[in-house]
Amino acid sequence: MATTRPSRGRPRRTEAVKRLKLRESTFLLWNQRKEALGLAGITNSEYAERLLHQNMDAILGETRRGRGESGGHASLTPTQGKRNR
Repeated sequence: MATTRPSRGRPRRTEAVKRLKLRESTFLLWNQRKEALGLAGITNSEYAERLLHQNMDAILGETRRGRGESGGHASLTPTQGKRNR
């Protein structure tokens, strides 16, 4: 009975992978912020998961204080910011 060769590199994840297209400027900013937080050693997926799991109270508190208007970013409610297609 023949044995299979061990796979090389990182083991495959059990879930499907989706690719996102970003403008180069967005990708560069993403990496700059990731490095500034001292997270350069983690994958982009791990960084995205950390951002998604941040404390929601802190995120909502920033938008309630009007940070978006003074910081140059618009504060969005869940129904705003969606494009009509």
